Parts: sequence; C-alpha cells; structure tokens
Amino acid sequence: MIPSGVRLVFRTDARTLEFEVLTSTARLDGDPRPRPTGMLELLVDGALAGRRQAPVGNVLRMAGPGAVQRLVADKPGSVRVAGLPRGMKNVELWLPQQTPTELVALRADGEVLAPLPDGRRRWVHHGSSISHCIEADGPTGTWSVVAAVLAGAEVINLSQAGNALLDPYVARTTRDMPADLISLKVGINIVALSAFRLRTFGPALHGFLDTIRDGHPDTPLLLISPVSCPALEQVPGPAATGPDGTGREDRRPGRPGRRGRRRTVAYGGPCRAGPDRRGTPGVRSPPPPSRRTNTARPARGGRPGRRPPLHRRRVPPHG
Repeated sequence: MIPSGVRLVFRTDARTLEFEVLTSTARLDGDPRPRPTGMLELLVDGALAGRRQAPVGNVLRMAGPGAVQRLVADKPGSVRVAGLPRGMKNVELWLPQQTPTELVALRADGEVLAPLPDGRRRWVHHGSSISHCIEADGPTGTWSVVAAVLAGAEVINLSQAGNALLDPYVARTTRDMPADLISLKVGINIVALSAFRLRTFGPALHGFLDTIRDGHPDTPLLLISPVSCPALEQVPGPAATGPDGTGREDRRPGRPGRRGRRRTVAYGGPCRAGPDRRGTPGVRSPPPPSRRTNTARPARGGRPGRRPPLHRRRVPPHG
C-alpha cells in the first residue's frame, strides 16, 4: 500500500541538504515510460522551500491492470536542495503520496537535530482515496494537510486508497497514537468492494470504534460518510458496480458503534459535497449542525424511534 502524508521532521543549520530515496513505481508493458513518481517537497519553518520530482527507482512491470507484477530493481536516486536560509530552522521533508518511497540517506553540510515540540493539536484521520489524494499536485496539497494548516494543527493521515475496510490494525494504530481529534471516513470502499453484509458490518464497525475508544475514551471522534460517489449514491449498500458502471444493491449496513458515543459525531458526507440534481459533482452550502449518534427522533405516537442510517437520510438541497 502507498502511504500519504509521510514526512521527516528535524532542525538544522545546514544550507544544503541531499536526500537519497528509492521509489517503486508501476509501468504497463505498452507504456513508453513508468508512471509519475510524484513530488518531494521541502518545508522550512512552515513555508515551501523546494519541490523536486522523485527519481525513478524500482519499476513494477505489468502486462495490464491487475496482472502479475515483475520487479525491475534499480538503485536509489538523489535529490539536492541548496540555498537554504542561514541559522537553525525547522525542516520537513514530505515524501510523495502517490508512490512508495524509501528514504535511504540524509546528507547535510551542518548539524541535524531532533525537532522540538511545537504545541500544535494532533488530528488523526483515516479514510479512502478521497482522503489519500493520490492525484494531488504534491504531498502538502492534499485536503487533510491544507485543512490542518488552516486549523493550526498537525495531521496524521492514515488513509489508504481503495483499502478503508475497517482493518483492525488501523484501529490499533489509532488507539495507540496520541490524538486531540480523530476523524474516520467510512463507507466508500466497503460499498464498492461489497466487503460486508448486514450481519457483519455492524460488529465490524462497533469493534473498530471500540478499539479506538480503548485508548481514547474522551477524545472527540468524527465519523463521516463519503462526500460523493455518483454511481452508488442511490444504493443502500454494501453494493457492487454493475457492467454499466452503476451501483446495484446487495445489503444494507447497520448503525454506527455505541461506545464513547457522547463524544462521537456522525456526519453525512454528501451534505458538504455531492452530486447536484443532475447527478454531477458540486459543492453545497454547509448543512445544519452535525447529528450525534446517541440521539433519536421520536417516532409517530411519541415513542422513541430508530434514526435511519446516514446514507438513507434525506438531505435537503442547499444553494
């Protein structure tokens, strides 16, 4: 899997830095060159100081998408950034979010020290390709990094393109990691891959949330559904994509988890951005305040009733 948001943070008084990296990118047999390796971005005291194309290293040759991969091994390449400001400074090297990249060596013409605590709040996020942002121009251009900068927070992005499937190790990693806010975008990969049924989805989501709550009983947790997927918007899910590219119903998932629910907010993604009335993507105005999972609307007759799942709720159009 390809990580997103991986960076090396340090302090240095060096004016020239050289990084030795080894990338692994794919190439179809019919393509003239490997796929783009992505950008290495260097931040100095929070400002972009350099962008370099990551060098091509290992190449995974394939006859076609999904075919058996053949490794063509190569050596690491070097990227050099010169002319940095004088004096001690905070430096961040962000690795590409679209290519597996190994940092082999760091060379500097000055002292290199561990970073000091900066006092920022830590936001831990997990989602699918919508949060991974493989197609962003660079690793600091993903929406989670942009949002974190605007909020003055540090983001740890645990998103996995095509693989946000409630894997237990993701929950354990989140549980064991310091966090001031946790957000989870759940649903799109589960629906697209038909990963769960009515019987298994509920316990899987409950267990995922319970594991996180073992380490973060009081940390605010935002549970959000995908922002937009036109092919599957009208399918309760889990679902599979039919031959015509549209979604077809399979089963309906259960409700969100209960543990720590007083600090858990469920939020419908299509409220923020989704298809317009013609089915094309568009941004909508902010909806009413977030709904909490531990509240229930009274049913007719005054008796408490179960609220429908987020993906089945009717959201009035905005804008």
